[in-house]
Amino acid sequence: AQAGVFSQNKIEALLRDLLPVLTFIHRIPVIHRDIKPDNIIRRESDRSLVLVDFGAAKRVTPTNRSITGTVIGTAEYVAQEQMAGKPKEASDIYSLGVTCLHLLTGVSPFNLFDTEEFEWVWRDFLVNNPVDQKLGDVLDKMVCPGTKKRYQSAQAVLDALGGVKPDNQSFSPQQQMTQPSQMNSSS
Repeated sequence: AQAGVFSQNKIEALLRDLLPVLTFIHRIPVIHRDIKPDNIIRRESDRSLVLVDFGAAKRVTPTNRSITGTVIGTAEYVAQEQMAGKPKEASDIYSLGVTCLHLLTGVSPFNLFDTEEFEWVWRDFLVNNPVDQKLGDVLDKMVCPGTKKRYQSAQAVLDALGGVKPDNQSFSPQQQMTQPSQMNSSS
């Protein structure tokens, strides 16, 4: 999905494409654990963006939800609770939000977070690429370091965007999983 800096419209389209996918996998329940620009590609058949590389994904069960697990994911995009081995659905939302910040600015997420003030400073890196208050507030809540202050579901993010409800008729896991040849990495 990397094709230079993304505009607000492209970020909103990315979120509208990927949030229903997260809603679906979180219902299984599965946590992706490695959302980043390299794991977002454009499907050739309908030109929508899709999430790939479920190699780090973890099925969540009542018994393993509270057990510290393997730390996995790409450091620039990983939420703190995931770095501690306790990923949640909100960890994927964090990683998707950080991905959006990277795509909006073209700057490494490591440079978008002020470690002294413990806050995101991504707006300082927007160059001739305005983001309105509504999307800015949504992104800020997606990447909130405090898990309880973050969106708790992908659907909640869609709702905040004024988004669409997932349509189980059009999003079929069989379609997604049996037709990987219809995806490519063109931008």
